[in-house]
Amino acid sequence: MRLICGLGMRSLMGYRGDIKVLSGYVLMTALGLSACAPAKFDAVEQWTIPPDSFRSISLEPQHYRLAAGDRVRTTVFAQANVTGEYTIDERGSITLPLGGTIRIKGLTAHKAARFIEEKLKAVGAFRDPRVSVELLAYAPIYVLGEVNRPGEFAYRPGLSFFSSVALAGGFTFRANQNRVFIRASDERIETDYRIRSDLSVMPGDVIRVPELSLFGHQ
Repeated sequence: MRLICGLGMRSLMGYRGDIKVLSGYVLMTALGLSACAPAKFDAVEQWTIPPDSFRSISLEPQHYRLAAGDRVRTTVFAQANVTGEYTIDERGSITLPLGGTIRIKGLTAHKAARFIEEKLKAVGAFRDPRVSVELLAYAPIYVLGEVNRPGEFAYRPGLSFFSSVALAGGFTFRANQNRVFIRASDERIETDYRIRSDLSVMPGDVIRVPELSLFGHQ
């Protein structure tokens, strides 16, 4: 038998005179083996993904809240010169002839119509305007990073993350297929998501597929 840390059988035999000393020495040596053994380190980078977040908004016309990038038709009855189609800008506003710039982001189409009526009255353009607002198209999404055809794509209800990647030509061979960064239309920073089959995409999302790192985490 051979012991670690330079202690051999021959050195142990020198303790014949006192079995208690020998027993104690062996016990102490055994307890010290773990200290003599080299420390073990995991070579794989430790990395955790933030908890999954449930992403959901109502796309029902009566509940959907208008967002930057949405295309709307605003109709002012009996006023053809004010009626038209508009894209909500980054500030959440549209600019109407005679009505000026009106912020409708965050409102439903119905509430946006009532708000525009109030604004038109306030500027004195019309005495009793009747307005309707119709959503024509949701804000497009943007798929960037490690996809074959990055760019802008039309949003449709029910669009999933995997469907959006398919629109962009699929993953590149360098793509990390375990995580994705998404910046919502009303946010300034990206959120890190674990890729799952039920990960949904919202109007105006900017989706960035990262490159797979050496450790397979980024």
